[in-house]
Amino acid sequence: MNSFAEREHSEVFEQGDNQLKPEFIDLLELGYVKKFDGNTTLNATAYYRHVNNVINRVNTLAYQSNGAVLDSVLNRVYSNVGKSNAFGLEIGAQLQPTKKWSTFLGANVYSYAIDGLFTFEHRDGITRDYVVATEATIFSMNLNATYSFWENASLQFTFNYLSQTNTAQGEDSEFYTPNLALKKSFLQGKLNAVVQWQNMDMGLLKSNEQRITTFKPGEFYTTTNYRYEVDMVSLNLSYTFNGAKNKSKFIKSEFGEKEF
Repeated sequence: MNSFAEREHSEVFEQGDNQLKPEFIDLLELGYVKKFDGNTTLNATAYYRHVNNVINRVNTLAYQSNGAVLDSVLNRVYSNVGKSNAFGLEIGAQLQPTKKWSTFLGANVYSYAIDGLFTFEHRDGITRDYVVATEATIFSMNLNATYSFWENASLQFTFNYLSQTNTAQGEDSEFYTPNLALKKSFLQGKLNAVVQWQNMDMGLLKSNEQRITTFKPGEFYTTTNYRYEVDMVSLNLSYTFNGAKNKSKFIKSEFGEKEF
């Protein structure tokens, strides 16, 4: 990203950090897998993740060269803000209640903390330090359920959810996306049709929508609600013209077929 400030829009100067350091990650995991009768599998992973030089989006007041503050504009920069620590538990289960119905359910809950500071050289020539200290418990889940009506037709539902998360200077609201897809094959599998309904909403939910809030007490407060496309319906068709198997022959080992 450009290290010189540029006007992103009427309220923000955005720039990169030309002294940005790479993140260094230490990760410790302990996993467990258990298989049950009926094609059911359960796995659990406890983990700890430590990141040095964690990169985050941060805002500051916009100082002019004479030291005055632009009261309607903020500086936005992607910079190192210190270190972060996360420890939590991730659980996943593969279930098959019936022969035609299979489901995967996963969940992740963890404590996430960011601690440190970042420095920023303003246009008045003064470099200022900003302390970062935030902590929260975060939860996410994903669901994938597939039902086969018959041999060449299936219905799939997916749901992804992320709870409210903390950032270096604020929080991001919860975010979720439900999707539905119907797949049908024709002509002995050569023609495939998929009808997708992405980001299901119908005006009843808040699918594919997230509010991002950034603040520094006594200096600024900004919040933006991002609303993306919902209720997108599409039809995809694919046809395989040549389904012949690969008949290529390869050179056998000089030691014969019974080498192993």
